[in-house]
Formats: sequence, structure tokens, C-alpha cells
Amino acid sequence: MNQNKLQFTGKGLELLGLLLTNWLLNIVTIGFYYPWARVKMIKFYWRNTLINFTPFEFTGYGNEIFKAYIILLVVAIIFYASYIYAAFTENSNLMVAIALFSSLLILCIIPLAVHGALRYRTARTTWRGIHMGYRGERGQLYTDFVVGYLLTILTFGIYSSWFISRLRTYIIENLRFGNLKFEYTGNGFDLFIIQLI
Repeated sequence: MNQNKLQFTGKGLELLGLLLTNWLLNIVTIGFYYPWARVKMIKFYWRNTLINFTPFEFTGYGNEIFKAYIILLVVAIIFYASYIYAAFTENSNLMVAIALFSSLLILCIIPLAVHGALRYRTARTTWRGIHMGYRGERGQLYTDFVVGYLLTILTFGIYSSWFISRLRTYIIENLRFGNLKFEYTGNGFDLFIIQLI
């Protein structure tokens, strides 16, 4: 029986050096270095993850995700500035409006960010010339996220285990590695029991 050997060869000292370098460069650039720092981390993990002594390769670049990062940064700055303004003026109506707006923002941004990140990362990942890929539909992921998010709120968080499990099932079953498909067999009830304990 042919078995594939999976191993990780990364060293803690190398990772520490990378983390410190990224941390310092993020401070010096006021956070604008983050996309390049993220790419360096992904490359570290992939080049140290081997199947049959051959590493994965990540071919992405920081400038490819810089635009999306700037958009998220601007949205975050506007949100926090509005919240601080509402707190200083003690405007309770504005604070409620910001809380509702932030909930809608989560509904809008997170599914788009997850879908985009999965497509980008898998499209830039190879092993011996074999490409990974994500075949999920943005609309379906969006629907699953919105329904799960609302049910989690309505059930005071109880549905979160099923929500997480459903999302993970959809994402993993839409990942490809060459012609191989992935499968996720976890279920919400088992996760609920773990979280309850």
C-alpha cells in the first residue's frame, strides 16, 4: 500500500525571527506592511509543509492583497472614529445606530473576505506543479453565512456550533488539490457538546 508522508520541518527560532521582523516592520510602517507580513508567514508554513519530502509552494505577493487590506482598514477607522465620537458626545441613539451598522457590516464583509481569501490562497498554492483551488460559490457562502449568523443571534449563541460546522463543511468540500476532493465529517452536535464542556 502506497502511503504519502506528511511532515512539518519549520523551526521555532526561524518563526520567532520572522514574527519579530514582521512586528517591527508593521510598527515602523504604521500597519501598512501587514499584507507582506502575512504573505511571508504563509510562505514559511507552506515551504515547511512537505508531502514525500517535497514542500508546498505559495506564489503570492503582498501587493496583491494590499488593496483589499486598505479597504478594510478604512472601514475599521471610520467605524472606530464614529464609535469614539458617539461615546464622547454621549449620544445613545448614535451608539445604537453604530452597533446595528457594525452587525450589518459583519454580514456584508466577512463572507466576501473568506471567499476572496480562499480563492486567492488556493490559487497561489502548488505542490510538484499540482495546483490547489477553491470552487465554492460566493452567493452560496453568503447565504449560509447570513442564515447561520442570524440563527446564532436568535438562539443566543446556541446555534453557533452548527453554524461553524456548516460553513466548514461547505468550504472544505469545495477545496481541490489537483483532481482530489476533500471531505469534512464533523457535525454541529459534537462541536456543541465540546463547547458546552
